[in-house]
Amino acid sequence: MWGHNFDGGKGNITLQGEYNHQNRVFGSDVPWLRRVDGTIVVDVDPGGLPQGSDSFPDRIFARDIRLSTTSLYGMVYLSEPTANPACGVGFAATNGPSGTTGGTPYNCNYIFQPDGSFVQQTGSRYTTGPLGGFLGGNGQTGREGDLLSIFPKINRYNLNLLGHYTVSDAFEPFIEAKWSHQEVAGNNASPGGIQGTFSQYDIRERIRLDNPFLTAAQRTQIANLILGTGCNPSLTATCASARSTRSLGTYAPAQGVGGPLNATDQALINSGVYLSASAASFRTSASATRSSSATLIGSLREPAARSTTIGRTRSRAITAGSTRPTTTTASSTSSASCSRSTRAATR
Repeated sequence: MWGHNFDGGKGNITLQGEYNHQNRVFGSDVPWLRRVDGTIVVDVDPGGLPQGSDSFPDRIFARDIRLSTTSLYGMVYLSEPTANPACGVGFAATNGPSGTTGGTPYNCNYIFQPDGSFVQQTGSRYTTGPLGGFLGGNGQTGREGDLLSIFPKINRYNLNLLGHYTVSDAFEPFIEAKWSHQEVAGNNASPGGIQGTFSQYDIRERIRLDNPFLTAAQRTQIANLILGTGCNPSLTATCASARSTRSLGTYAPAQGVGGPLNATDQALINSGVYLSASAASFRTSASATRSSSATLIGSLREPAARSTTIGRTRSRAITAGSTRPTTTTASSTSSASCSRSTRAATR
């Protein structure tokens, strides 16, 4: 702040500036938010029971819940056959203690690590198949890094100008001006996933086995894993369900979705044009705003793992008149006004 009197105290001018900075805070910065705790399904009741319950608790509180359908760096689910499923069987509906007899096999999940390696997801399985759930292990929580925003990053600049000059007791011109500028960056939505069915997003976003970002070893590993299960990977259809097909247009011949592999699917896998319906990665919903009135001028989806909103607002308020008002306010939204008023001396 700076001020100066002049002309024997008849005039005064004051200039005040302010800068405020707030770092962005993410869930990974808060110890009690890094881990996901909550209730999980441990028992499934059949229909038609008195009061809809078999008297066994259906949910319990659990710690360290991990994602089973999405991973930050990519995931491949493998549907498993009913006979000898490699990753266990989900809970079946029982009138009594929880059990897996007659349940749906869990998918086997393989995830890409930050270093590019491709490994099987670990952890304790729970709830029904095929998706199931994971407690602990090497899967994602959805709160790593900057995936969960708590407070936005803020840079705020304020300038205030006050001045007046007493010409006479009846005439005292003054000026009060304010300028404010803010830059805000923060999440406007949590990330989502490219996952599930071929109807989500553009079909060209699906990962083909001949994807150039896959190493030769990873390409061979994924192909062998799919062939080894004998099933078309799917989030919505099990290996025991009827095989359906999905037309890929000019990108590749129609391939199987769910159900067992047939000769066409096997040929597509061996040729590298097979699209993995189960490949998943975080998808961003980002929007940007840049204007003095904070008008939205564009929004887009990006394949990065960050969800960001950037906003800039400026406000200017200028009041000038023959006498100084008692109070002056300026809104935090973009505005500009100029007024002049006069008042008779009542001294």
